[in-house]
Amino acid sequence: MNFQVSQIAAELINLNYTFEEVAALLKDHFNYSAEETIALLKTLNANAEKSADVLKNIYNFTVQQIVTALYNTGYSINEILKVLRNHLSLGIQEIIDLMVSLGFDYCEILQYFNIPC
Repeated sequence: MNFQVSQIAAELINLNYTFEEVAALLKDHFNYSAEETIALLKTLNANAEKSADVLKNIYNFTVQQIVTALYNTGYSINEILKVLRNHLSLGIQEIIDLMVSLGFDYCEILQYFNIPC
């Protein structure tokens, strides 16, 4: 029927397929990279937590790779910090160390946790 990949993904989401199921199709059938998949899912209202699940479960990304991919596809630092703290259950010091090692601003990270810089 000559649908665009984005149209196919949108229809599958409308039919109650999960973001992970759609991501598996994008990866396996359309050879989408992780960042291409996340960018498309983000346009379909996938939040950072759902995107992190896709990166972890479909693309087997490490936490460091998840942070980088989320940031590169337009998720905010606060959204990423929320994923790390609440969804992936990392401790505050682990999060600070990880984010600083990836080049994020130390004071901005501390501010998220209401810690003075």
